[in-house]
Amino acid sequence: MSDNDQLLVVADDRAFVDVCRRACEVAFEGAFLHSRNEALGAALRDAAPSMVIVHADAPADRGCSLVARVRGRSGLEKIPVLAIGSRLGALDRWLLGAAGAFAVVIPSPSVDVVATVIEETLSYARAASGVVESSRAASHLHLGCDHAGRLPVEAFLLLIAGAWSSGTLPENALTALLDAARENDLSDDALRAIVRACEAPIPLVDVDVTDLADHDRCYLYAFALWIALGAGDVLPRFSPTLQVMSHTLGVTARLRPALQSIVERQRREGISARNTFRRYDFQHTLLPELESVAGVSLAPPAPDADEVLEMSDDALVEAL
Repeated sequence: MSDNDQLLVVADDRAFVDVCRRACEVAFEGAFLHSRNEALGAALRDAAPSMVIVHADAPADRGCSLVARVRGRSGLEKIPVLAIGSRLGALDRWLLGAAGAFAVVIPSPSVDVVATVIEETLSYARAASGVVESSRAASHLHLGCDHAGRLPVEAFLLLIAGAWSSGTLPENALTALLDAARENDLSDDALRAIVRACEAPIPLVDVDVTDLADHDRCYLYAFALWIALGAGDVLPRFSPTLQVMSHTLGVTARLRPALQSIVERQRREGISARNTFRRYDFQHTLLPELESVAGVSLAPPAPDADEVLEMSDDALVEAL
């Protein structure tokens, strides 16, 4: 960054603008600019910001339309855009990511915290700038299990977005997704995000699945196959949605046809219930068959001896 660079803050809240102004003095070498929400068009005509911060609390759409206007401006397609809010839910973060922003939840924005976020964003942007034909950094969401092995709600939003991209969402999808999410011990807020995402189409978002284990990638792809079946038992020969999902999740060409064949057969034979597709059931039914057919090992590793010693009886039974 240089003195010629500009940081544009788009917000109507004076306190938020003041915090950003002081954070800019700490963490940004260039000039500070401010625009109210309704004046964004004029601000973009008069300035060429190298970074934009949108206050995501006040707008009804959590700033998605503001982010889209920034991204639609020529030359601003790949600059860092932060959407900072104190009340951003999982679906809000997903939609902001789809619009092209880093969604950041800060319950009580302070100068130090916002300055740290600016510094980390600039560091990430510099690292990503050397990648040839990289996806827009601002649209990436990270998918990875937490310390307890739970899938994040974004994994289920990915399935919903993929299903919507085909035009409609099967009637049994919501029931199955909620059942799987509850089995995964997701919060009530996460469950509400899933319900909202099933009410109207949501876009696909670039996701980073680097930290997602192979067996969980296969589970999500198999779940996508199951949803795509709807009330039927045979998938179309070519499905753009499933092509995107397999590419996004990194499921290999060796595994895809085997998974599809197993899911279709289980549906035909009535083995797979039409209102549920739980992770536990997948790991104990489809996954062993997939490993046998494809000749690969995908099962989650067994717990270490030290971990077993520390487990309660109930937890040990579940792990085994």
